[in-house]
Amino acid sequence: MMTKESSDALGEPRTGHLVIVGGHENRISDKVILERFVELAEDPEANIFLLTAASDEHDEMKGIYEKAFTKLGVSHLTTSNIKTREDAWNDATAA
Repeated sequence: MMTKESSDALGEPRTGHLVIVGGHENRISDKVILERFVELAEDPEANIFLLTAASDEHDEMKGIYEKAFTKLGVSHLTTSNIKTREDAWNDATAA
């Protein structure tokens, strides 16, 4: 069971924004939601984590979002393919 709190290298709690996006946002031309997400990150070098848990097509969605975020200047995008509750509670997933 995962019990660690999220913290930075100095042990300070990390803060950030959680943006939940539905399946009908435009990821190709008018990326209003994704542009706002990058604005909230305040730095194109920020680490952005993409969770595709609502999709059965993780690899396809990951590729689509990688293209969209790259066009917005994001260079650090990571993801996990979480399909079950057990996946979500796995310590390796949180690493």
